[in-house]
This record gives sequence, C-alpha cells and structure tokens, in this order.
Amino acid sequence: MGRALHFVAARFRIASTIFLLAMPLVLAAMLAATLLAVANVGWLLLGIAVALVALALVLDRSFQRASDLEERFEQTEIDRTKCQLVSIGHRSEQPASQMAEYVERGSVLYADVVGVTNLSKHLEPGRLVETLNLVFSRLDEIAERRGLETIKTVGESYLVAAGVASAVDRDEIDLAAFALEARDEVEKLNRQGLAPIRLRIGLSAGPLICGFVGKSAPSFDLWGETVRMASQLEASGIPGEIQIDAATWERLAGRFGLESRGLVGLKDIGPVHTYLLKEAESPRSLLG
Repeated sequence: MGRALHFVAARFRIASTIFLLAMPLVLAAMLAATLLAVANVGWLLLGIAVALVALALVLDRSFQRASDLEERFEQTEIDRTKCQLVSIGHRSEQPASQMAEYVERGSVLYADVVGVTNLSKHLEPGRLVETLNLVFSRLDEIAERRGLETIKTVGESYLVAAGVASAVDRDEIDLAAFALEARDEVEKLNRQGLAPIRLRIGLSAGPLICGFVGKSAPSFDLWGETVRMASQLEASGIPGEIQIDAATWERLAGRFGLESRGLVGLKDIGPVHTYLLKEAESPRSLLG
C-alpha cells in the first residue's frame, strides 16, 4: 500500500511538471493568434494548449487526493498502533506486573511458510522479501476481516490469536475459519505462479497470558502452555495441513470436518493425540 502511494506521489510531481510546461504553450498560442493573424493555426495551438492545461489540472487534483489518502493511511496506522498499546490499559505507565492479563479461554495459531529456505537459495533477496510480504499481507487482511489479533511475524512464521486484546470476542471457531481461508489463499497464490510454498499450521485453545513487554518499543505478546502447544503442533505438522490437539478438537467437533492423526510426539511435551482440520461444516464457520 505504502509503495503504491509513493508511486502515485511521484506521478503527482510529473503532473505538476506538465502543468508548468503547458502554461507557456497557452501564452505562445495566444501570441501566435494575435501576431500572425493566422486564425486556424492559432486556434489549433490554443486548443492543444488548453487541452494540456485541462489534463494537467485533472491529474493535479487526482494525485493531490492520492497524497491526502496516503497521509490519512499513515495517520490511521499510527492511531491503530496507539489503540493497540492502550487496549489493555495505560501500560507504559504501569509496572510490569500490571501490563499482563490472564485469559482463561484464548486461542493461538502458528503458521509457518514452508519452502522459504529453498527459495532463499534461488531467489534474489528482494524477490524473497516481496514474496513473504505478499503472503503475510494476505494473512493480515484475512485476520483483520475476521476480527482476530495479529501478534507478530518472525522469519517465515506468523502468529495470530483470538480471545485477546481487540479480538476478545472471538474464539477458536473464528481462528479455525481463518486457518482454512489462509491455507486456501496460499494455495491459490501457488496456482497463480507465486512460488512453491505452503502453510503448515498449528492451532490450540486454552488459558494463556498476554501483555506488553519492552520500554522504548513495547510489543504485545503471548505466553503459556497453550502458546507452546500451538507452536509445537505447527512444528510437527504437515505442509498444507492444520493440526490441532484434543482439547481444541472438543470445541470444534460438529462445526468442522476433523480427521484423527493419532499420537504425535511433540518436542518438550510428549505424545499428543492430534487431529487435522479439513473443512467447515457449520455456516457460522464461513462468516468473515
């Protein structure tokens, strides 16, 4: 978005240049019509000059509106960040013990972009970052539309949650619907020739702690067994699949198509009975 608006701003400068160039043509045409007394040629030149001026004015107004839009967009991002920083209270003025909140029922999703390591061996750095930016931007759009809280991106991993901060009224059903849509969106990008990448997703629901850490640039983060479970479900998952644990299965059963994967060994957790989320069976799950 920002890159596109900067591109528009550059075109605004071009429009201004056209406008400045057109003004001398207007004066020259008027002078030609008067001094040469050649009506046809003079009026032709005048018409061309007036058309250029009109075009320049239209471009000038269009690009000015684009410039205003860019300023509003940047201000919106600033306001959004400020709102996030105070969504749990006046955190920057409180001790660390008051900058956290216990959430009895939250939901956490980790998504890893599989295939990035291989891509880094063949793609130029700019192209690699552009690919990741496109994928994460699409995930951001889906998360925002579904009212979820995007926590952070680390490398090729994406963390999003429900039941916390601005997504306090969302739950594991919304997060599961996000997972299905996000997976399908990346698959669609593959079919369009973006890159041979897929999402490997882990989702878990349960109690967790959320809050802000850091002083100069506070960041919102999550902690707890539910967070660790989601991370390990992703790490032990299958590319193109969404893996959940038994506790989350109990909350999603009847609303989604679920397939048992059996016992899977999770690092630092041990054997866990996991399931693969396949599709939505409840109309609510499809709502965006």
